[in-house]
Amino acid sequence: MKTETTHLLTSPQRILVIETLYLGDLIHTLPLIQAVRARYPQARLDVLVRAPHVTLMQRVPAIDQVLAMEPKQHRGVRGLLKLCGQLREARYDLVINPGASDRATLLTAFSGGGHRLGRLNRNQSKRLWPLLHDQLIDQPWGAEPMFWQKLSAFQPVLQLDAKVRFGLDLGGIDLTALRLPTRYLHLSPFASEDIRCLPPSTVIELLTLLRQRLPDCPMVLSCGPSQRETSRFAALLPMLDALGVKHFCGTLDLPQLAAVIQGALLHIGPDSGPLHLAAALNTPSAACFLFKNASAEWMPFGPGHRSFGVSTPCEGGLYGLPLEAIVAHVAEQMES
Repeated sequence: MKTETTHLLTSPQRILVIETLYLGDLIHTLPLIQAVRARYPQARLDVLVRAPHVTLMQRVPAIDQVLAMEPKQHRGVRGLLKLCGQLREARYDLVINPGASDRATLLTAFSGGGHRLGRLNRNQSKRLWPLLHDQLIDQPWGAEPMFWQKLSAFQPVLQLDAKVRFGLDLGGIDLTALRLPTRYLHLSPFASEDIRCLPPSTVIELLTLLRQRLPDCPMVLSCGPSQRETSRFAALLPMLDALGVKHFCGTLDLPQLAAVIQGALLHIGPDSGPLHLAAALNTPSAACFLFKNASAEWMPFGPGHRSFGVSTPCEGGLYGLPLEAIVAHVAEQMES
């Protein structure tokens, strides 16, 4: 058994990485995917993601096939079993579960993978988790950026290199029809939780301050296609038009959104998928956070990035952000 396990880890022919959480979690898994590809250049490398994320992951050349977890077809126990049956048919030698979510762990357990490799969940309270993997890595949570946690957790077991690469290839995306300005700021105000969003009043106040400080710099706003986001965005439209802000209300697909962010001078937004795309694409950012224990895991770091936040949660969003400081950071980046 030990010889067989060693072989599966050193010479796998079919590898599956399962990441079925939110877009930000997926972006932070990309360096691990790149390292796995570099370690096993001849293997088939597939990735299982949520259906809305497929088109973006198809922009990662390291991945051979992107599998979709459909929201309707794969819902509930019956849907997950159906998906597990599809995974078993592929006969993966190695299945990697970096996110430690409940759904991804169950998919890993019943995938039929020759070796199922995972990470111990954050609260370490689920005693069955070790039984659902052949090998479970106990890597500390919260001490480092999430992408580095995922990469370094699996690095010694799979003998991966430590180079951080996100590997998104956005070449060939035609943005001509969007009629974007040549140089612009990008703002994406919403997140998956109301508590992490920029309230509408904050968005307008921030845009007004930016317009006063940077009168000649075009600004572009976007949001996702969900009804929750588009309804909030609609309330902003009269003021956006008055401020001369170009906007895309749920009309950008993920590759287009990534290309818009890549072309921006700077991205402003809360802890959400667009912010993590900005970090992966080396677009400077002004990140808006609700400061809590795990915040540091998700904050962009390095030149051009700075995080601002509040410590008191509010159901309506991030009230009390230091808007003057955000505007000063944006202006500093524009002048550098």
